[in-house]
Amino acid sequence: FTSSNGIRIFFHMMQAQERDIRELMHAKFAVIGSATAQTLYSYSIRADLVPADFTSRALAEKLAEDIGDDVNARILILRAADGSKDLNRILDAHHIAYDDEAVYETVVDAGEMPGGREFSYVIFGSSGSGSAFFQDQDPGEDYGRTRFVCIGEVSAQTLRKMSRADMIVADTYTVDGIVSAVIRDAQAERKGTGKEE
Repeated sequence: FTSSNGIRIFFHMMQAQERDIRELMHAKFAVIGSATAQTLYSYSIRADLVPADFTSRALAEKLAEDIGDDVNARILILRAADGSKDLNRILDAHHIAYDDEAVYETVVDAGEMPGGREFSYVIFGSSGSGSAFFQDQDPGEDYGRTRFVCIGEVSAQTLRKMSRADMIVADTYTVDGIVSAVIRDAQAERKGTGKEE
């Protein structure tokens, strides 16, 4: 599982098909990130594999290491339709068999972006959310004092291709990591302006 959404949809599908989780007693469960692991545990299943870095690349490398030379291993990937291809590339390179199933699709709300005021911070929890924000923007646009915060370096790299705006990157790829990055930046800003409290 690469997200909590995939987990919730998977268990909904299991119930809709009147399946029993014990059918999967032979399987291991791998997730990206502590938040996804917590969602899985809310269904009383502990994740067997959680990479240290919460990225598709790190998950694929961890899976390849765990599978080793087991030629009978097969992976089921349940994720968004526009999921990172890093996972596929690394599994292919290790000749690991897998089924990559798109169980949901992320869509951009066609409504207007909030306007009429300047935000101190705009937070992106994924490359997709940042791409949606910047897709119709001039790459050189001046956003004034607005600071952009990315959940991780993968998202930041994607957005740097679309905008020259400054990107703050969370140290850990979680909501807590984002909050810490914003607090750290705000404190540094206060010190720089002499408004420290």
